Amino acid sequence: MTIDINPDLPQNYRRPGIFTSVRFTDAGAVAPGKRCLMLGYKLPAGTASLNTPILPVNLADAIAKFGAGSMLARMYAAARTQGKYGAEIWCLPLPTPSGAAATHLIQFLAAPNSDGTVGTNTTTQTVVTCSIYVGERGGSFSIQMGSTFAQAATLGKAMLDGVSDLGVTVSISGDTLTLVDRSVGEHGTDMPVRVSFSNTTAKLAASPGSLLFASGPATGAGSATLQANALSAQATIGAGSTDAQSATAMANKINSAGYCVSAALHSPTDGSVVLYYKQDRVAHQLSVSVNGITPQTLTATVGTAGSGTPSISAALATLTADSQAYKAWAIPFKDTANWSALAAHIEAMSLSPVEKGQTAHGAISVPLAVYGVAPLSAATTPKLSSSPRYCLDLVPGATVPAYEIAGRTAAMVAAADYAGQNFNGYQLLSSDTAPLGVPDRADRLIADDIEQALETYQLTPIVVDEDGLNAVERSTTTYKSLGTQDRKLEKWSCVLQLDFMRASLRYQLGKLFGGKSIKRYSAPRTSNAVEPANVKAAVYRIILGLDDLDLFDGARGARDAIMAGVYVTPTRVDVAMPLIPLSDLDQISVAGSAE
Repeated sequence: MTIDINPDLPQNYRRPGIFTSVRFTDAGAVAPGKRCLMLGYKLPAGTASLNTPILPVNLADAIAKFGAGSMLARMYAAARTQGKYGAEIWCLPLPTPSGAAATHLIQFLAAPNSDGTVGTNTTTQTVVTCSIYVGERGGSFSIQMGSTFAQAATLGKAMLDGVSDLGVTVSISGDTLTLVDRSVGEHGTDMPVRVSFSNTTAKLAASPGSLLFASGPATGAGSATLQANALSAQATIGAGSTDAQSATAMANKINSAGYCVSAALHSPTDGSVVLYYKQDRVAHQLSVSVNGITPQTLTATVGTAGSGTPSISAALATLTADSQAYKAWAIPFKDTANWSALAAHIEAMSLSPVEKGQTAHGAISVPLAVYGVAPLSAATTPKLSSSPRYCLDLVPGATVPAYEIAGRTAAMVAAADYAGQNFNGYQLLSSDTAPLGVPDRADRLIADDIEQALETYQLTPIVVDEDGLNAVERSTTTYKSLGTQDRKLEKWSCVLQLDFMRASLRYQLGKLFGGKSIKRYSAPRTSNAVEPANVKAAVYRIILGLDDLDLFDGARGARDAIMAGVYVTPTRVDVAMPLIPLSDLDQISVAGSAE
């Protein structure tokens, strides 16, 4: 008789222990314990060492170790808000990469006229309160009537400088504030900024920057596009359009729908378009592109995108030597190289003899159409789509950086008491230390986008629920199922249950049979020896116990499928068995007949 052999445990591996493996066919699993791990950047003021996991005592300790306003301090605050006291939140500071820190602009200027032209007043026309929030951190300040725009900017800087957990530093030049991310890296491009005013009679506005058409006219018909947060404004440019005509077409397009910015033109019209923050709307990740209008060009002066990704090799080396597992990781980077290294590490660590059951959560803040051009889950090596250990939250229009969303969903998983938890509908929490707003209605995912995100790209959409809060639409892993039998693996709960089963088998079999001897040809006579049948019986008792906890589906029916024997070496008992996790209840379909 032959049975399935653990393919991850070498025949010449001699260290004693209980080892398990799982094939991803019709099952899934979760990591035991409640540790989660935040990867991110600290500031120079933070006392923590790089590339080493650290367990902060509380938020004040996290701030001391990573620096106020640092990525890691903000991720810790988000995870603590979500996990409350159920998750053990570890943090691992990464070295700051080479590159550039992202910048964002806030220029105080006259509000546009009703005819769509740039305003001409040079001071505020009445008292007004201005509110500025950067990644949901900020506040409000009063601007007196007759204040110049430079004076308004000075007041804004003073207010922002007093926000200790702000993710940017603020510099000023005349009427313009430049927000500079506290850490170098491409992550800083994703920093939502919101500027609002208490009234319109002051005729004061704020601008994130401007666009400029040049080198026209366009020789052919084409288009110009402004990517603005979750939406794209694509203007049709006619053949022969001058710079002024193209600017007019773009401004009209921006003002025609619910984009996160508005636009105005100079009078007389030239090739420039001035952009304005809209009331209570976040604006960031602004970029432009053109198609078919050469030699005419379009440039955007809207701050600068961040550049640079971290090196995680030293961190992964440390974690390889670390004996403890982290049930859920929160990942701030989005580049293929680092996700490839991360996935290779997590997959290797999940195999015998190490057997760390770990998952990783990232978040995508660009629109689905932009993400679909080069999906991350299909670009890595190994492919994220081949494993249920990864989650990519889809959060276009989020009011905080995407890494704070990833921190929340990772903590959500780590804090769960039940390994088979269905996380559909779980709400993302907000607090004073980690505020979280909801996307504007215009920026929210529509039904078709949600289905495409789930079916085509294996993403986890974060939506606004009936309570008006951010929530998990469907807790989806990056695993792309091959059919209906392995569809369980598309859900977070499957791999969490499988990891729990493996941990239970390791622990209980180790307690029962540690220090025993094997008898193959006769029955054991004392408690010092066991035969394979004893191991088989113990495995059955273990899965019965898991079944009683609703962590195994059909233990009694699986009894005859459990096989045990000495097949590989005389010092090892091999057990083949089914691991059958429960499935999430995603849908109930009722077919009714009207009579």
